[in-house]
Amino acid sequence: MSSVIQFFKVKEASIDLSIKSLKSKKGHEGEILHTCNIYFGKSHIATYQEYDMGAGHSVEVNTKKQKEYDNALKVLSTLSSYYCDILRQDVSVTLEDWANEACIVSSILKTAKREKPRGYFDKIENTIRVYPKKKGTEDSFYQDHMKTMKNIIPLHTLEDEEVLKLYLKYHKIKF
Repeated sequence: MSSVIQFFKVKEASIDLSIKSLKSKKGHEGEILHTCNIYFGKSHIATYQEYDMGAGHSVEVNTKKQKEYDNALKVLSTLSSYYCDILRQDVSVTLEDWANEACIVSSILKTAKREKPRGYFDKIENTIRVYPKKKGTEDSFYQDHMKTMKNIIPLHTLEDEEVLKLYLKYHKIKF
């Protein structure tokens, strides 16, 4: 089971880390590989990249912003470690793992925002359903129909953060 615990630990600690210029491509087995720029405050401190063929991932430091990069690592080192079920040991937050999780969350959030106006969470089946966008049909038509349905939560009535958590739960990602 995947997790995005490090992403949320950084977010909850109000550390000003973010990613920009997220790009995704498919690996040789159809897996999604991400590349993005990592920012600490307004400074572009590094570039994150995932590799194909099981080669892992890397962070290439922007040498012009070495001081800011070092400061980011220093701030991350202050976060408490957490127990990782798969490794059966305590794990510290690292910039590489945070960037990987930030890419996953950003990709899911992009999908969630796109589908939010026509989507709903089925509480009985524990699934997310989305009405396909049909030419000439307004989102309000789907939203009015959802008001008549039982045992669902219309996504358009929720904040983006709540919608994201439903998508993470749907994809069986721990947060």
